[in-house]
Amino acid sequence: MKKLYKKYGSRLVLSMEMFEKDNQEKVNDYLAGKITEEEFIKTSRPWPRYITDYKPMIEFAKAHKIPVIASNIPRFWHQRLPSRAR
Repeated sequence: MKKLYKKYGSRLVLSMEMFEKDNQEKVNDYLAGKITEEEFIKTSRPWPRYITDYKPMIEFAKAHKIPVIASNIPRFWHQRLPSRAR
């Protein structure tokens, strides 16, 4: 990510499927410093390996003011899809 940031700077955007779209506001609030990390983790339903695998990317984005897009389909919509569409 550091190389991408060096190359693209403020044009860089990070899209993360480990956050569901209905949590975009929580992602934005955490990046803006409006909520604590504890609250962010508690309320955003991150994937189980968030701390080890994804937190470094979030923290880099936060430190460099890189927008993060919560790009996964919300669970409640996923559960409504027919199994053949999943």
